[in-house]
Amino acid sequence: MRAAASGGSVIITHTTGSNLPFARNWYAHLQRAGVSSFVLIATDAAALAALRTEVPGHVVRCPPAIDACRPHGADDGPRSYRSRGWTRLMFAVPQMLRWVLAMQLDVLWMDTDVVALADPLPVLRDLLGANASSSPPPQLLASVDGRFPDEDPRECAQYYSAETRWGASAGGSKLCGGLFYLRHGARSLALVDAWEARLRGPRAGAKNQPHYNDAIVATGVAVSLLPCDLFPNGYRYASESWRRAQRRPPLAVHNNWIKGHAAKLARFKEWGLWREHNSPS
Repeated sequence: MRAAASGGSVIITHTTGSNLPFARNWYAHLQRAGVSSFVLIATDAAALAALRTEVPGHVVRCPPAIDACRPHGADDGPRSYRSRGWTRLMFAVPQMLRWVLAMQLDVLWMDTDVVALADPLPVLRDLLGANASSSPPPQLLASVDGRFPDEDPRECAQYYSAETRWGASAGGSKLCGGLFYLRHGARSLALVDAWEARLRGPRAGAKNQPHYNDAIVATGVAVSLLPCDLFPNGYRYASESWRRAQRRPPLAVHNNWIKGHAAKLARFKEWGLWREHNSPS
């Protein structure tokens, strides 16, 4: 893990064997952008075997101390998308983060449906430098998820307004648990612990993101927002009016706000962002 880091920072994701096409697209974009400071956490034997050959030095086996990464029964096979095993792995993200943060590394977490179009780390360091005089300085650079007002396509806010047009989301936080930069330290460890505790609760449900947002508020970790034009979610990037209103090309695109691997794959191809075929199969 440390060997792959650059300047104390590393880009991280996790993948199962059944998710390898998206993992390959993920790392192919990073390589195309000239980024070498990335690591994929393989959560089963199939993913580990494939990635050790394809990207040696950039894959680690998820530690067995993380329950969701231990084989259940005799099978250590891939967990399919939206299966019970997949949900367990989504809920294990805070534990994976704690593992990396404990190595005194800063983490750019990017789910495998996020692609980098340029090296994001220099921009993240610039953002941290610009906010260094804040009290306290930000520990978390968070990406904004959710919708934007039609009349204001450059809106990039942490919370929805209280307007009824947002329905059940009105007034709620819209930070994304699939794309963020977290600096190591006591506050960050408190954040991932609070996030994990919520996911272990009896009413956790099946969604990770609300618990991530709740943990941010509960721990009071210092947050600075990633610019939405540079780190758009799928809702924004899919909007022609949003694209026309932006003045800079994005650094990373999150292909969310669409359900299912087949739909994500089709949209990646529509956007010209599918590079899996350039990698070993």
